Amino acid sequence: MQSIPVDTTRLGVLRCAIAPEAKLSNPETQEVKKDRDGNPVYTVAVTVRQDRRRISVIRDRRDW
Repeated sequence: MQSIPVDTTRLGVLRCAIAPEAKLSNPETQEVKKDRDGNPVYTVAVTVRQDRRRISVIRDRRDW
């Protein structure tokens, strides 16, 4: 699984845009994907606002 470090102190306001959804490893069986430690993996969209700039949405694009 790819991990991208993000310095959240420079982002301003972070808000969850949609409720977390379990990521499926097999859509036919509805099996939930797990990380290396056996924890379920979730997908979530996050909105970011810096100062007075417009709001951006960050999401895992592989799911869309």
